[in-house]
Amino acid sequence: MLKPTMGRVVVYLHPGSADGKYPPSESPAIIQKVYTSPVQVEGENQTVCDLFVMSNTGGIFFAKGSIEGVNWDWLPFQKDQANRPGWAGQDGKDTSSETQSPEVN
Repeated sequence: MLKPTMGRVVVYLHPGSADGKYPPSESPAIIQKVYTSPVQVEGENQTVCDLFVMSNTGGIFFAKGSIEGVNWDWLPFQKDQANRPGWAGQDGKDTSSETQSPEVN
C-alpha cells in the first residue's frame, strides 16, 4: 500500500465546474503536509494532505485538506510499482507471500 509522504509527486484531480464550462482535469502536485483529519469516515480518521498544485492553466495554488481518491491520486507508475509481487512497502516489509530473488547469470 502506498503511503503519502511530504515531497511526493501526485496527480491533483480538478473537479470541473458545476455548469460544465470547465471539464474535470488533472495537474501535477507535490505533497506539502500529511496529517490525520479529526473527521471519521467509516469509523476511521481520514489521512489528508495539503498539496502544492501546478495548474494546467499556468497558475499555482495550495489545496488544503485533500483526500486520496477524491482530490488527488497516485501517478500510474506508482500504482504499478506498488502492485508488483515482492514490492517492499515504505515500512520496508515485503508485501508478497513469497520473496522473489533476482536471477544471476
